Amino acid sequence: MSEPSSFSLSSILSHVPFRRYIAGYFLFTLGQQMQMVTIGFEIYDRTHSNWALGLVNLMQVLPVFFLTLLTGHILDRFSRKKIFLLSLLGYSVTAICLFIVSLKKWPIPAVYVCMVFFGTARAFFAPARASILPQILPPFGLVRSLNISAGVWQLATVIGPALGGFWLARFFHPWMIYFFNAACAASFFLLLKDVSITESESKPTRITATHLFAGIRYVFQTKILLSVMTLDLFAVLFGGATTLLPVFAKEILHTGPTGLGFLRAAPSFGAVLATLLFLHRGPMKRAGVTLLFSVAGFGLATILFGASRSFGFSLLVLVILGGFDSISVVIRASLEQIYTPDSMRGRVSSITRLFIDLSNELGGFESGAVASLVGPVFCVVGGGVATLFVVLCAAVLAPSLRKLGALEK
Repeated sequence: MSEPSSFSLSSILSHVPFRRYIAGYFLFTLGQQMQMVTIGFEIYDRTHSNWALGLVNLMQVLPVFFLTLLTGHILDRFSRKKIFLLSLLGYSVTAICLFIVSLKKWPIPAVYVCMVFFGTARAFFAPARASILPQILPPFGLVRSLNISAGVWQLATVIGPALGGFWLARFFHPWMIYFFNAACAASFFLLLKDVSITESESKPTRITATHLFAGIRYVFQTKILLSVMTLDLFAVLFGGATTLLPVFAKEILHTGPTGLGFLRAAPSFGAVLATLLFLHRGPMKRAGVTLLFSVAGFGLATILFGASRSFGFSLLVLVILGGFDSISVVIRASLEQIYTPDSMRGRVSSITRLFIDLSNELGGFESGAVASLVGPVFCVVGGGVATLFVVLCAAVLAPSLRKLGALEK
């Protein structure tokens, strides 16, 4: 049945494991966002290269691509909570490595090596978090709980880039932000260390081709999941502009690190506004149409940002872009939890994260590579046009997506 609308914010937040998760997730995301805006600023400040910015994203996504099938099997074979906690330690160690590289001013390739280790931790962290989330969320109000989780993540991504940009402008010490991020990841570890997680009793006993590819088969057999993931993959692959924000900030909008921080924070501010709006609305009745319109709005906002020469207008369209993106994220996350059996969560979550990371990080690499050839403005505007074309194709070729009604559990 459709999720009731009577579950209040206070009743959901009374769930202690969820509160600990939300607090840790906020700190973790805050540190990660500060780190990412710092890496982009430091790389571009030292190289003045679009290609160098794109390589940061590529180095992150390569481990995810190569480890996806293995991580899914490991998550469904061993303790998901332990793997999740180990991945948090991996994030913390990687941030310490970046701290050393930045403090000692080691060559840029050392940053890329750190990003490979960062991507390895990410390959385990993201699907592990998605796999244990049903045991952390309150046993009621799934969609609203995911809305809150997404809203907290977006709030941290508003504060993080702005705080990182302010810190860089005030002190110009990137290494301090990397150290702070290491502490944030460690805090998430401590908050969830004692939270009880019920593990699935149905676990594969050994690595076989059948078990490794079970997640892929399940996704391709579940047409609605495949449609949503494919739409997200190509829309963000073509429409992502965040990788080029350091270029737009410095070369086009003529603002410094503080302005860059605000540009990075603007999409998340829009996402927070969208989350607050949906928390006070009833259940979503036409999720499929809503998803298509939100991705189309994302593409249109990308075009407007690429064409803008005004810092204020650029901030505004990035706020709108983030609001549309938040809607699609909540719908996708809800469908993943609803349609995936617990025994398959590790493998399905790994495939889901592969789609997401390919769209985000490979899209970032694509943006850097294309911008180095045709310029950042043409790259972003063309990407937004391509996103609109992807939405049109999805609307025509995936009738089950158009007809998707209320999200159910």
